[in-house]
Amino acid sequence: MILIVAYDITNDKIRNKIAGYLEKKGRRIQKSVFILDIEKYKFKKVLKDLQNLNSKDGIMHIFSLCKGCKKRAVFIGEKMQEYLIF
Repeated sequence: MILIVAYDITNDKIRNKIAGYLEKKGRRIQKSVFILDIEKYKFKKVLKDLQNLNSKDGIMHIFSLCKGCKKRAVFIGEKMQEYLIF
């Protein structure tokens, strides 16, 4: 299961904890956007972990991509090829 996680968190401490957690689970593609490739059964755990890290500050957007969506994903730019491996 592919997840796209984007966030806008103003609190440095919370933002750094979230970034650290997401870096262990996936790949950073923008300053506050990550791609995670996780097993489907881990989805609820990841959501719970993220909710626990950020219960009151800022906002997070989490999108899941189906297999078809993953195949149709388009990457544009000179360094984007490295993101095709997820």
